[in-house]
Amino acid sequence: MFKKLFNIFIFALNIIRVVLKISLTNLNSIEGNSSKNKINLIIYIGDWLVTPLSSFVCFLAIILKQKGFTVTLLYDEFNLHKNFLSKFVNSLISLLLAVLRYKYKISYSRLADNKKKIINYNDYKIDIKKLIEINNVRYNQDIYPPKLKKHIILEKKNYLKNVANTFNNFCNGNTKNSIFIIPGGYLNSSYLITNILKKKKICYYTYDSCFAKNKNFIWYCKNGIAGKMQESLETIKELKAKKILNLNKINLIKKSVDKEIRKRVNKKDIFSYQINSKKNIISGYKNHVIITLNSGWDANSIDSNYIFKDYIDYISQTLIFLNKKFPNLKIVIKDHP
Repeated sequence: MFKKLFNIFIFALNIIRVVLKISLTNLNSIEGNSSKNKINLIIYIGDWLVTPLSSFVCFLAIILKQKGFTVTLLYDEFNLHKNFLSKFVNSLISLLLAVLRYKYKISYSRLADNKKKIINYNDYKIDIKKLIEINNVRYNQDIYPPKLKKHIILEKKNYLKNVANTFNNFCNGNTKNSIFIIPGGYLNSSYLITNILKKKKICYYTYDSCFAKNKNFIWYCKNGIAGKMQESLETIKELKAKKILNLNKINLIKKSVDKEIRKRVNKKDIFSYQINSKKNIISGYKNHVIITLNSGWDANSIDSNYIFKDYIDYISQTLIFLNKKFPNLKIVIKDHP
């Protein structure tokens, strides 16, 4: 609990710092460029487990507005914080959005509008049920989290019914020349949002972050989850449509892959995989195997149980198999990270 309160304290300080920064900064070119680009960028924003993501979204919105895009923020108030903390966190996001609207004319729309009539809940019953389960796993960082109380489930279901209704209405009037940009694709209401967009066949992008070579990167994924790199099929479709991907290109890709495989066999690949592997055997690690795990609550793991029930089931069955077939094997399990 102390860690959570500390994170919320840091989150609050960060939001106040961002509010002061954007209030005191003048970007004079924003209004002059507003009609330059007819594309409407609709960007999802929420507290996102009280991380700096909401601040990133605000600066992204300002930069895109400066570039001439029309920008609308979709404000999601869904979370699984305790009632007081939930209201406190959402009040900070509301402050941030109010400053953006006043200072830079960047509008926002709440994802749940209680004034509108609720659409048929059965259309989204499965998505909403799964969304609550996924968030419970993510918030508790445990694939077997404690069960939510019935009144909390009911409260969250009612909110998500409103989200489904409001977002459907929003899509009906805001899809022409629009691109939806959504972080992650699982946390809070984003799982429901991406599923509605899929059903309506509306273009959207998700994004995720990574760290490599002492730098931070953001990568985007069209019509899929960035953490799972689901853009492959979309990429192939577009490359074929633009006649960029043909048989000759495919053969070149195959040759490149085959070349790298041969290098690995001959201990000349860029990772020196075989050389390092041989060194480990010489160092006394023969008959050892290491199994590396991802976090069971990350986007890469959530909703990915195609063969095993979950990653605990995967590791259990794997250990049983190895113990039976290779009883003398020494096994090292490396948890995430």
